[in-house]
Amino acid sequence: MKLSRYEQEAVINLNADEDEATVYTANPEWTYVLPKNLIRIGKPRTLSEAQLRHLQELKNKKEAF
Repeated sequence: MKLSRYEQEAVINLNADEDEATVYTANPEWTYVLPKNLIRIGKPRTLSEAQLRHLQELKNKKEAF
């Protein structure tokens, strides 16, 4: 069965009694088992103006090379 790219979702299975998480996808090459401590779920961080300027400076330096 051919799935559209939209339908090719990933599912992360976290079980409270196990130390590992399983990542299932529509692509059989992308099924992983990994330690749960590598999975992080949370809201995105908010950067200050100074942090944004610093990141932009780093990006500009990298592009100069």
